[in-house]
Amino acid sequence: MPLKVLQISDCHLPDVAGDTLLGLDTEMTLKRVCEHAFAHHPTPDLIALTGDITNGKEDTAYHMLREHLPKDVPLAWLPGNHDNNRVMQPVVGDEFLPSLTIGNWCLTFLDSSIDGAVPGLLEDGEVQRLDSVLRGAPDKHHLIFMHHHLKPAGCAWLDTQVVKNAPHVLGLMAGFRQLKAVAHGHVHQAFEQKHAHFDILACPSTCFQFKPLSDNFALDDKMPGYRYFELFDDGSYISRVERIEYIELPIDHKAGGY
Repeated sequence: MPLKVLQISDCHLPDVAGDTLLGLDTEMTLKRVCEHAFAHHPTPDLIALTGDITNGKEDTAYHMLREHLPKDVPLAWLPGNHDNNRVMQPVVGDEFLPSLTIGNWCLTFLDSSIDGAVPGLLEDGEVQRLDSVLRGAPDKHHLIFMHHHLKPAGCAWLDTQVVKNAPHVLGLMAGFRQLKAVAHGHVHQAFEQKHAHFDILACPSTCFQFKPLSDNFALDDKMPGYRYFELFDDGSYISRVERIEYIELPIDHKAGGY
């Protein structure tokens, strides 16, 4: 049986239930996404939560998200630029930035956030941890999760936020044939890229989506969604993006940011 992983990203949950962002009740859309995900994939082996869980300053969002997730499925969390590690880590405990070996696969979660800044960076300690994990498990197939994107998304305004030391990180990754894919959030849209021998996969947001190929901040009409993985023992995998059924979303398309 393949290892089944759900990726949920960029929830932007509020400190106070019912508060909206860009006109949208982000907890409502998260609830819809979770209902869809667990109706179609009721027995995942792991749920990967890849950052920007909150748009606030309190720990409310992390507790709020837990309420919408199955109690018997392991979770793995990493921070985005809207999260605060000092608030997040005490809530999620040992589920914060793990490296997990499950069967023939090693799943590693990296911190690309910079305290108080929007762009991404893998600091020296995270780069060393990545190198150590890849060197230490040459017989495993590797899937890496992080928040920020390593390669340009094609949106001029977003691509100023790419991981600052991406060339170095990508060069390191290219040296390990056992690395199969890198999955990230942040870009609020779904696409797939290739670098060297491995894939780079973007995940949609559980709330509003960014318009692809836009020079300036712009929102799309696509529905909220998530990414699903099936990881096979031989190192092959299947990944697809799934979205909720169409509903009217009161998004402020005139907004110039958030």
